Amino acid sequence: MRKLFDIGMFLIVVAAFFLLIQLDYKPAPAYSYVNQADLDAYIEEKLNVSTFGGKPTVAAYDEVGFDRRGAQTYLYTWVLKSQYTIDKDGKKVMDGTAVSLPVAFLLHNENGRTIVRDYDSPRDGNLYANDMNLIFPKHIQAKLNLNQERTAARTNKLQVIAQDKLR
Repeated sequence: MRKLFDIGMFLIVVAAFFLLIQLDYKPAPAYSYVNQADLDAYIEEKLNVSTFGGKPTVAAYDEVGFDRRGAQTYLYTWVLKSQYTIDKDGKKVMDGTAVSLPVAFLLHNENGRTIVRDYDSPRDGNLYANDMNLIFPKHIQAKLNLNQERTAARTNKLQVIAQDKLR
Protein backbone atom coordinates (compact mmCIF):
# COMPACT_ATOMS: atom_id res chain seq x y z
CA MET A 1 0.00 0.00 0.00
CA ARG A 2 2.82 2.40 0.90
CA LYS A 3 4.50 1.68 -2.44
CA LEU A 4 1.31 2.59 -4.33
CA PHE A 5 1.09 5.84 -2.38
CA ASP A 6 4.74 6.70 -3.21
CA ILE A 7 4.18 5.93 -6.90
CA GLY A 8 1.01 8.03 -6.91
CA MET A 9 2.79 10.99 -5.30
CA PHE A 10 5.65 10.69 -7.77
CA LEU A 11 3.22 10.73 -10.69
CA ILE A 12 1.46 13.82 -9.29
CA VAL A 13 4.77 15.69 -8.94
CA VAL A 14 5.86 14.71 -12.46
CA ALA A 15 2.48 15.72 -13.92
CA ALA A 16 2.61 19.07 -12.12
CA PHE A 17 6.16 19.67 -13.39
CA PHE A 18 5.19 18.99 -17.00
CA LEU A 19 2.04 21.10 -16.66
CA LEU A 20 4.11 24.05 -15.45
CA ILE A 21 6.52 23.61 -18.36
CA GLN A 22 3.62 23.36 -20.81
CA LEU A 23 2.09 26.58 -19.43
CA ASP A 24 5.48 28.31 -19.59
CA TYR A 25 5.18 29.10 -15.91
CA LYS A 26 7.55 31.66 -14.51
CA PRO A 27 7.20 32.62 -10.85
CA ALA A 28 6.89 36.30 -10.10
CA PRO A 29 10.34 37.66 -9.40
CA ALA A 30 11.09 38.79 -5.89
CA TYR A 31 10.58 42.51 -6.26
CA SER A 32 11.16 43.15 -2.58
CA TYR A 33 14.07 45.28 -3.74
CA VAL A 34 11.76 47.96 -5.12
CA ASN A 35 13.38 51.11 -3.81
CA GLN A 36 11.13 52.43 -1.05
CA ALA A 37 12.10 56.05 -1.70
CA ASP A 38 11.24 55.65 -5.39
CA LEU A 39 7.87 54.10 -4.58
CA ASP A 40 7.14 56.82 -1.99
CA ALA A 41 7.98 59.51 -4.55
CA TYR A 42 5.83 57.81 -7.19
CA ILE A 43 2.87 57.64 -4.81
CA GLU A 44 3.24 61.25 -3.73
CA GLU A 45 3.72 62.58 -7.27
CA LYS A 46 1.54 60.36 -9.44
CA LEU A 47 -1.19 58.79 -7.33
CA ASN A 48 -3.95 61.18 -8.36
CA VAL A 49 -6.24 62.22 -5.58
CA SER A 50 -8.32 65.15 -6.75
CA THR A 51 -9.26 66.38 -3.27
CA PHE A 52 -5.72 67.36 -2.29
CA GLY A 53 -5.71 70.64 -4.19
CA GLY A 54 -1.94 70.94 -4.51
CA LYS A 55 -1.18 70.76 -0.78
CA PRO A 56 1.90 68.77 0.28
CA THR A 57 1.33 65.10 1.00
CA VAL A 58 2.99 62.19 2.71
CA ALA A 59 2.41 58.55 1.86
CA ALA A 60 2.86 55.17 3.49
CA TYR A 61 2.07 51.74 2.13
CA ASP A 62 1.77 48.13 3.18
CA GLU A 63 2.96 45.50 0.69
CA VAL A 64 0.29 42.83 0.28
CA GLY A 65 1.94 40.72 -2.40
CA PHE A 66 3.38 40.31 -5.87
CA ASP A 67 1.94 38.59 -8.88
CA ARG A 68 2.80 38.01 -12.47
CA ARG A 69 0.14 38.14 -15.18
CA GLY A 70 1.64 37.26 -18.51
CA ALA A 71 4.74 39.37 -18.97
CA GLN A 72 3.65 41.95 -16.38
CA THR A 73 4.54 41.98 -12.71
CA TYR A 74 2.43 43.74 -10.12
CA LEU A 75 3.10 44.91 -6.59
CA TYR A 76 -0.13 44.95 -4.59
CA THR A 77 -0.32 47.40 -1.70
CA TRP A 78 -2.58 49.24 0.65
CA VAL A 79 -1.70 52.95 0.45
CA LEU A 80 -2.36 55.86 2.76
CA LYS A 81 -1.84 59.31 1.30
CA SER A 82 -2.42 62.31 3.54
CA GLN A 83 -2.08 66.05 3.41
CA TYR A 84 0.13 67.74 5.94
CA THR A 85 0.65 71.28 7.13
CA ILE A 86 3.50 73.01 8.87
CA ASP A 87 2.58 74.41 12.27
CA LYS A 88 3.86 77.65 13.79
CA ASP A 89 6.93 75.82 15.20
CA GLY A 90 7.88 74.56 11.75
CA LYS A 91 6.75 71.01 12.54
CA LYS A 92 5.00 68.97 9.81
CA VAL A 93 1.64 67.69 11.01
CA MET A 94 -0.78 65.38 9.18
CA ASP A 95 -4.19 66.94 8.86
CA GLY A 96 -6.87 67.59 6.32
CA THR A 97 -7.73 65.14 3.61
CA ALA A 98 -6.41 61.58 3.49
CA VAL A 99 -7.17 58.50 1.45
CA SER A 100 -6.59 54.86 2.29
CA LEU A 101 -7.06 52.38 -0.52
CA PRO A 102 -5.70 49.28 -2.26
CA VAL A 103 -3.37 50.02 -5.18
CA ALA A 104 -1.79 47.73 -7.78
CA PHE A 105 1.53 49.00 -9.16
CA LEU A 106 2.76 47.75 -12.53
CA LEU A 107 6.51 47.15 -12.19
CA HIS A 108 9.13 47.25 -14.89
CA ASN A 109 12.79 46.36 -14.93
CA GLU A 110 14.74 49.14 -16.61
CA ASN A 111 18.52 48.84 -16.85
CA GLY A 112 18.61 46.51 -13.86
CA ARG A 113 16.47 48.78 -11.72
CA THR A 114 12.87 48.08 -10.80
CA ILE A 115 10.60 51.05 -11.44
CA VAL A 116 6.88 51.66 -11.24
CA ARG A 117 5.44 52.09 -14.69
CA ASP A 118 1.77 52.61 -13.82
CA TYR A 119 -0.84 51.94 -11.16
CA ASP A 120 -4.48 51.05 -10.83
CA SER A 121 -6.92 51.37 -7.94
CA PRO A 122 -10.64 50.77 -7.58
CA ARG A 123 -13.08 53.57 -8.22
CA ASP A 124 -15.56 54.70 -5.58
CA GLY A 125 -19.18 53.77 -5.14
CA ASN A 126 -20.94 51.02 -7.02
CA LEU A 127 -17.87 50.52 -9.29
CA TYR A 128 -15.61 49.53 -6.37
CA ALA A 129 -16.48 45.82 -6.11
CA ASN A 130 -16.21 45.22 -9.86
CA ASP A 131 -12.88 47.10 -10.01
CA MET A 132 -11.54 45.01 -7.11
CA ASN A 133 -12.28 41.86 -9.10
CA LEU A 134 -10.65 43.26 -12.24
CA ILE A 135 -7.51 44.68 -10.58
CA PHE A 136 -6.69 42.22 -7.80
CA PRO A 137 -6.37 38.43 -8.10
CA LYS A 138 -8.47 36.43 -5.64
CA HIS A 139 -5.47 35.46 -3.49
CA ILE A 140 -4.55 39.14 -3.11
CA GLN A 141 -8.16 40.11 -2.35
CA ALA A 142 -8.10 37.55 0.45
CA LYS A 143 -4.97 39.20 1.89
CA LEU A 144 -6.56 42.63 1.65
CA ASN A 145 -9.44 41.27 3.75
CA LEU A 146 -11.64 44.29 3.44
CA ASN A 147 -13.64 44.00 6.64
CA GLN A 148 -13.99 47.26 8.53
CA GLU A 149 -11.91 46.25 11.55
CA ARG A 150 -8.89 45.09 9.52
CA THR A 151 -9.07 48.12 7.24
CA ALA A 152 -9.11 50.48 10.25
CA ALA A 153 -6.15 48.67 11.85
CA ARG A 154 -4.15 48.82 8.61
CA THR A 155 -4.95 52.52 8.15
CA ASN A 156 -3.93 53.30 11.74
CA LYS A 157 -0.61 51.49 11.23
CA LEU A 158 0.02 53.45 8.03
CA GLN A 159 -0.85 56.73 9.76
CA VAL A 160 1.89 56.05 12.32
CA ILE A 161 4.39 55.29 9.53
CA ALA A 162 3.42 58.43 7.61
CA GLN A 163 3.67 60.59 10.73
CA ASP A 164 7.15 59.16 11.43
CA LYS A 165 8.21 60.19 7.91
CA LEU A 166 7.29 63.78 8.72
CA ARG A 167 9.68 63.92 11.70
